[in-house]
Amino acid sequence: MHTPLCRHATGEPTELAAQALKVGLTEIGFSEHNPMIRDDWDEWHMLQANLDEYVEKVQKARCDHPSLDDQAGDGS
Repeated sequence: MHTPLCRHATGEPTELAAQALKVGLTEIGFSEHNPMIRDDWDEWHMLQANLDEYVEKVQKARCDHPSLDDQAGDGS
């Protein structure tokens, strides 16, 4: 799933995680159109300045919904 940081998706990661649990999923994944060398490359990728925010949003979803499987392997 994408986050709003890609500039074409809606729904915060923690909201998407909550919905996943509601419909019975046990794991989900987040992906993003990665930042490009130039932010003016196009309008459908995350800006370089948003990379830390992206990580924070996904980490928040993991913390808010610990019953989802942790596939990162680091337990956080």
